[in-house]
Amino acid sequence: MFSAEISAADAVLFMLATSLSQDLYKRFIHPEAGDATVLRVARRATVVSGVLGVALSLAFVDLVETLTIFYALLGVSLFVPIVAGLYVRRTSSSGALASIAAGVAGWSTIHLATGGTGWSIVTPPAAGLLSAIAAWAITLAVSRR
Repeated sequence: MFSAEISAADAVLFMLATSLSQDLYKRFIHPEAGDATVLRVARRATVVSGVLGVALSLAFVDLVETLTIFYALLGVSLFVPIVAGLYVRRTSSSGALASIAAGVAGWSTIHLATGGTGWSIVTPPAAGLLSAIAAWAITLAVSRR
């Protein structure tokens, strides 16, 4: 069981380091970065991600609560950009980024305001998803002009 957990943690750290160094840093922040620089960014991302993972494990006692928050954030931040990117031709990276930011903001606002319970059908994931859809649609409408 311990080796399975270590393997999963290793995969998550590798995914985060690669995404942050290649997809974010090299693509958007510093496109001319060489391999040595990208490797340095990946190593730093690994250390920061590991420290944040340990901090999260100390902050949250309940594993189910932690996973619920993780998957809710993953859903509100990635569902709209992925579906829109697959099915709407004019979807742009600015629309995807606006959707991600609004989804996380909507989820966070309702989660913090209600202690994670929401109001009736307005749960934190629902608020995040609706915020993500609205931000994407607004960006799409504005970019049309």
